[in-house]
Amino acid sequence: MNRNYHRSHAILGITLLFLAIVVQVAAQDATFSLTTDLPVAGKMLAQAAFHKAWSGEKFIEYGNWYGPGYWGGGRGKESPGNKPPIDALDAVAQRHDFAYQIAEEMGKIHGPAEEKRLKGIADEIAVREARSLPEDPRDWDPPAPDPESADRHRDRIGFGFAYTSVGYKTVAATQKTLQQLKNVFNSDPTQVTSSGISDVELSQMARQRATDWSNGPSVRWQYRIDLKPSAQMVAENDSVQIDVSVVSTHAATPDVRAGELPFVIYLTLDGSGELSATQLDSSEGSVVLTATRWAYFFSNNGGKLVVKARGRVLRDAGDDPDSPHVQDVNIDVLEGQTTVTVASKTLMELSATPQSHQMDYASQSDCLEGQITARLTDWDGKGIEGIQLKLSRSDGSTREGTTDAAGTFSWTELFCSSEFTEEGQMSADVSFTVSMTSTESASGSVYLPSSDGVTVTVRQEEFLAITGNVFDRRHFRSVPDATVQVNGPNGSETTTTDGNGHFSVKIPADSGHMPQLTGSVTAEGYETASFTATSDGVHKTIHLDPVEVILTGQVVDAVSGEPLDGATVLVTEPFNQLFNTRSGLFSITGIYFGDRVTMSGGAGQHKSYVKSGIISKPVASVTFRLPRGKGDVSGELDTEETDATGPVVLPKIHDLMVWATPADPGVMQNVTIVAQVFPADPGVLVEISMHGTDGYSASISGMTDATGKVRLPIPGAEAGVLDDVIARIVGESVTQRLRYSF
Repeated sequence: MNRNYHRSHAILGITLLFLAIVVQVAAQDATFSLTTDLPVAGKMLAQAAFHKAWSGEKFIEYGNWYGPGYWGGGRGKESPGNKPPIDALDAVAQRHDFAYQIAEEMGKIHGPAEEKRLKGIADEIAVREARSLPEDPRDWDPPAPDPESADRHRDRIGFGFAYTSVGYKTVAATQKTLQQLKNVFNSDPTQVTSSGISDVELSQMARQRATDWSNGPSVRWQYRIDLKPSAQMVAENDSVQIDVSVVSTHAATPDVRAGELPFVIYLTLDGSGELSATQLDSSEGSVVLTATRWAYFFSNNGGKLVVKARGRVLRDAGDDPDSPHVQDVNIDVLEGQTTVTVASKTLMELSATPQSHQMDYASQSDCLEGQITARLTDWDGKGIEGIQLKLSRSDGSTREGTTDAAGTFSWTELFCSSEFTEEGQMSADVSFTVSMTSTESASGSVYLPSSDGVTVTVRQEEFLAITGNVFDRRHFRSVPDATVQVNGPNGSETTTTDGNGHFSVKIPADSGHMPQLTGSVTAEGYETASFTATSDGVHKTIHLDPVEVILTGQVVDAVSGEPLDGATVLVTEPFNQLFNTRSGLFSITGIYFGDRVTMSGGAGQHKSYVKSGIISKPVASVTFRLPRGKGDVSGELDTEETDATGPVVLPKIHDLMVWATPADPGVMQNVTIVAQVFPADPGVLVEISMHGTDGYSASISGMTDATGKVRLPIPGAEAGVLDDVIARIVGESVTQRLRYSF
């Protein structure tokens, strides 16, 4: 061969090499893109610089299959270990490892260029599968035990493998081109071959190998602990229930059946809160997490409560060699965790101005303009700025807005005759609901979502409309199923509040006449509240006061049922006070409907019994049945407990006397009724009620003074009028009657 021959073929080889590289890069199917990958790269660099979890092995290894030379839980082995993937991302890494194994096998047959080509395809497949996983690692199947770590390593696959794929394919093309170039000068050229395996075929082959491996006899059983809270946010001092379950992570691991694999689960909590239990067994399914009260400036800034769980299998084979418990040496239990955010409560109010539109029946094309206003406040009534709201109309349309410094935002709405969908229809209701689409305010504080609704009436007849919300004044919550009665000029209307305490009432009215509306709200366990409305379309906020509950009960021996005289009852919630029983009986005042009550009963040579619960009845009675011994037990507060003979009776702690001064009043002479308790203790609640035959009545409910007395003044009356007086000690079975005449 002459010199020009060699030069021309060298130029041809370099040209072919350049074209091969360009073709490889240009042929990428959008596996990588600088516009989308640069933010991910910046995020990974920031994590590497500031997050300690990127140091050491945690940077390169994840689960049982993610990491160089790390597959099946083993490192540097010719064949995989015996540990299955811990989640969906680890399963991607497992299939990627088997795809590399196939590439290396094909490389031994078809040469290094084919091995590099298939490894580049394997990297592409891993990128696509990792990026197709749901955004939240908790939504994967199986979900990630550690969502934060899983998210970091998914970024690493989605970013890094996209570029290693290009590198492998470029090297493969280069090796192939160089071999072809050598063949130009070699009288005995090397055959350049390909396996012909496509990306779809490689993916299928890798999946099949992963399935075959998972079904193998040597694979360890693996379970994970799932923690699922009933809500991702909790208000200070409120609770959420966390469902705890043990589930298998792959098909080769059998499901947990009652009694076959007794797991014990240990729970820990990071943050200011309290777990109802720190240890569960496999037969228990839930635990309650309570957010304790933080200082205000911390409680509304999104504090995190992180619940972590780890577990193991109890090994107690006994004499049975076939007991499944002995298999615990082949069982892995993955840790689980969940995060709950502590946020501040909110109150949403939605109003319409006006709330009723009068349409001209003769003009079917008119539209009237109204305004819908939402106001979002905290429980102190302060507006919350910077929260995004969504307004939904009953026709399916939605609009958005962001609260201002006062916590308000308003939308302008049109109400047209098209609201009347039926011929002859005289009125139509257009309902609106507003909800929060964000929970973080402009100041960075985090708030619990709330919503409200309002109804706007478009009518062709006269009526009055009133909407409102009913709240529990003591416990700062809505009151559902309250009865609302509104009285108008042509009768009254009654409705009940919905689950959010909202109500809406329409009252027929005479044309051109706008009278004053009166109304009342009643609900079990609350004092009746009254209100007035002097204009149409008004929105009322009504607060109900819970009634005071007299909590009576007894303390008895759990075995004999005998009353324990002199036993103690300690109330620690909603106040702290110690009571002593008489003949085993006690009575407690100062507790209101809806209060959470925690109390304990104790007596000598008996275990202390702690009960806790919410008072859900206006009349409450509880019994402590104390076991003998030392220590304590606990249970729910059942306020309807009774003893063997029927409901618990009120105790008698004081005696009572009642008299009139003067004892024999003259005509029109004023009288003072005096009730006195013995012993003459101050602060005893006494009620006095008086009814006269002339129709006059009076009453008082008050605490005794330092001499143990309560007084009720009565004006004089006509000759022959008879007054009947009843006095009683509240919470005790003591009642006295008195009669006198003028």
